Amino acid sequence: KGHKSPCLCAPSRFCVAYNGKTPPIEIWTYLKGGPPTEDPNFLEAMGFQGMTDEVAIVTKAKENIMFAMATLSMEDREKLSTTKRELVQKCSFNGKACDIEGDFLTHIDPVFGSCFTFNHNRTVNLTSIRAGELHCFE
Repeated sequence: KGHKSPCLCAPSRFCVAYNGKTPPIEIWTYLKGGPPTEDPNFLEAMGFQGMTDEVAIVTKAKENIMFAMATLSMEDREKLSTTKRELVQKCSFNGKACDIEGDFLTHIDPVFGSCFTFNHNRTVNLTSIRAGELHCFE
């Protein structure tokens, strides 16, 4: 009682962490009209007609997701992807704490979603000439 949970949980085992700042993704806006019905042309249209090999089916499904993501705006792709703060909770380089927002550049890829590059700023010299755990990227 009185405890505010950072999660929005469904009756299933699925739980989404929520930071209270970013608006939740309204996934239903991407599913206008609901899930596909038993359309006899669906399997053929999606490229699954006659497929029995599990690896081929998974590969085709990934390809379909890539094409679906490519139709979305960059803003929507970013909303559906992992954020810097979700992936990198803390880091250090040469024994100093990283600036997660400033030290990582985000690139949205239609296949992989959000990709992050450390040491992207060529005007800042982030090099290490010493060996050992204290002088590396953690």
